[in-house]
Amino acid sequence: MSGKRLTRNDLLMRVSAEMSTLAVIIPSNPMDLTALARNARGTEERFSRLAQVVSSMVPSHNYGGIEDANEQYRDYMAEFHPEGPEPKGN
Repeated sequence: MSGKRLTRNDLLMRVSAEMSTLAVIIPSNPMDLTALARNARGTEERFSRLAQVVSSMVPSHNYGGIEDANEQYRDYMAEFHPEGPEPKGN
């Protein structure tokens, strides 16, 4: 993701699209319970990180706000999408 600042609505749309793609945790072979467990753990971690992005949009006494949310989203994208493309639909 580029370093451009996203608006609140843009950020919410991107987080929503990412969460929609994460909703499918079933591996190509649904009988592979190891893969299912691995996918579920990875999805749980990613959902948690995306929730942090959304919660950081609400300014608090010492932190938060759109700048903090943008920074957390950039960190999320760098960790989980290092190739750079944005989620589809944006």
